[in-house]
Amino acid sequence: MTQNHLSRLSTLALTAVVAVGIGCEGTDDPSATANPSPPPPGGAQSAYGKAQERAERLKGQIDDYQQEVSRQADSVFDTSAPRVGEGD
Repeated sequence: MTQNHLSRLSTLALTAVVAVGIGCEGTDDPSATANPSPPPPGGAQSAYGKAQERAERLKGQIDDYQQEVSRQADSVFDTSAPRVGEGD
């Protein structure tokens, strides 16, 4: 499989998980369904569109987290990086 195909597959799977999670979410506020808030300008209006936007934001957050973990792991194996308790 190509990287592009895997990326699409993971985005689709993440979108499905988020859509199911949104569909199962309960609300204690009865007025939440009576007076829904208007969608943000330029944002999705359907449940599918909103789930897809959320999945894309979540994917971005996951990518940022993985980059931070990668940087931290690189510093662990970098012999020139300062260690806790060393230096000053």
